[in-house]
Amino acid sequence: AQAILAQGKHGAPLMSSVPRLKYSIARFTSEDPEFPVSGLLAPHNSQSKGWQTARFCDFPQEIFLHFETPVHLRKVEFLSHQSKIATKIELFTALPNEGQECLIDNLSFKRLGYLSLDNNERSKFEARELKSVYVDVVAQCLRILFHKCHVNKYNIVNQVGLIALKCMGEVLGPDLALGQPQPNPALARGPVAVPAKAPSPAAQTAQDAAQDASDEMRFDARTLERIRALTTAKQHAVEAEDYE
Repeated sequence: AQAILAQGKHGAPLMSSVPRLKYSIARFTSEDPEFPVSGLLAPHNSQSKGWQTARFCDFPQEIFLHFETPVHLRKVEFLSHQSKIATKIELFTALPNEGQECLIDNLSFKRLGYLSLDNNERSKFEARELKSVYVDVVAQCLRILFHKCHVNKYNIVNQVGLIALKCMGEVLGPDLALGQPQPNPALARGPVAVPAKAPSPAAQTAQDAAQDASDEMRFDARTLERIRALTTAKQHAVEAEDYE
């Protein structure tokens, strides 16, 4: 089994280091009438109630997210309920073939991996765990699979709940017109791949600098995103011979 690169933090606000992606919910297994899945569509705030599965539901439970057009998905954030916590969450993505309609039953999903959630006993079930999952994939549909819940005295009806769910990345458009997106710096590993068309020495130098920053400094995701933006701006300035 493949574990997804993830960082957990209790009681933290949702991060916004990259653009938020809008999504619709194409399918779900169950919901509590008092906590419907539509509660995950609005941006998170202090009044957010989120989504919970039906009481005494069967596991695993699923939610399918649909993006209007293909996206470069970089990060997914889960803000778990403080006591109704899944033991494990698996992620799958799909991208329709050219000319294929984006229908769940017709798509071939690729498993990205999984993440495990803490049982939250240490916080006495008062803090909520935020999981930031870094991915680097082009997709139009995201399948989220929730495994059985952690058992505790505050969850006697065996539910799983999310207070918020946030996807981040860039919209690519229906025909991927923007071309191949830049790699996610939070997942940078090893040397930079050489494109089919060799870059100019100045551009290669900028790429090497970005890779060195990712590999050696290992900053948090927000800082890495800023490094990427600054490096890209530097590259454009060099190519335009703008040294101001």
